[in-house]
Amino acid sequence: MKPALLCQLLFQSYSAGYNLANGNKTTCKDEKMPLNKFLLLIGAVSYTTCLGVVPQFVVSRYSFNSPAMYTFFRKILPVPVLAIASAFNVAVVRGSEFEKGVEVTDKNGNVVGISQAAGTKAVKDTAVSRAVLIGTTAAAPTMIVSYLQRTNFIRRFPHALAPIGHVTTILILGLMVPISFSLFPQMGKINKSKLEPLIQANTTEDELYYNRGL
Repeated sequence: MKPALLCQLLFQSYSAGYNLANGNKTTCKDEKMPLNKFLLLIGAVSYTTCLGVVPQFVVSRYSFNSPAMYTFFRKILPVPVLAIASAFNVAVVRGSEFEKGVEVTDKNGNVVGISQAAGTKAVKDTAVSRAVLIGTTAAAPTMIVSYLQRTNFIRRFPHALAPIGHVTTILILGLMVPISFSLFPQMGKINKSKLEPLIQANTTEDELYYNRGL
């Protein structure tokens, strides 16, 4: 249980730092991190760490007579849990983009205004892409390892299963990083009709642009 907790703490801390560093900072370029945002960051890491170890806690705390229940908590449940935790991490750490909004520009790069609607879309799209990245990286190796366990090769060389699982995870993570980042363009587009009335009045263009972040 302790190794799982430590792994989740390190992973969620890294994720929070990455989300903070790669968010849209157009409304707080020169601001230092306020205390409430720092506490929110700590809270996001703590909550997502606890959420991430729930399946492991259940497996270690309770004994299952049913193999199906053990398989569910050990191999199936961690996938959506990690995906949800990763998306939640993005949403909390970049919550200021919901509240303050982000700059939207015309096609020539001229700033038209600051939009909460664009900020909400930026965070939502990034949370979805992060959930796809982590969910796929958690699910695919598990399915591959489960298949390999039934092969003659692994029956003859059972110690090869763990290294194969680690290598598979690294390969899939490396493959999914560019795929997940390409789900939504970094320079996002939003229809003018979905923006605030003041911004709509400041432009004649049908679509405006914003930096989604990573």
